[in-house]
Amino acid sequence: MLPAWPSAPGSLGALQSRQAQAATSPSTQLAPVPSRYGPLAPVADQSTGLPLLQLPQGFSYRSFGCSGDRMDDDQPCPDRHDGMAVVCLRRPDWRPGRDSLRGLEQAPCLAG
Repeated sequence: MLPAWPSAPGSLGALQSRQAQAATSPSTQLAPVPSRYGPLAPVADQSTGLPLLQLPQGFSYRSFGCSGDRMDDDQPCPDRHDGMAVVCLRRPDWRPGRDSLRGLEQAPCLAG
């Protein structure tokens, strides 16, 4: 005879209903905080030309693959990526050595 498993309404169902209640409760929803970078607006991807993300004015991005695209090994790109990403920030006012370790002594390998 198989053991009796707890029913969904008694255990998992209670947890799910509590999470749903918390997600829709006005007391748990945060008010939007204005960004110092400005409002978000659709921005065209530099690879596809499609507006895939909303970013502040002056920000840009380039996608490197979409779910289902064929990879080098002819396998389709999975629909659940591992979350790996590359972010390149360009700050013309930033200078290594002066700004990178404010208040700390610069590491010798960063000198130059």
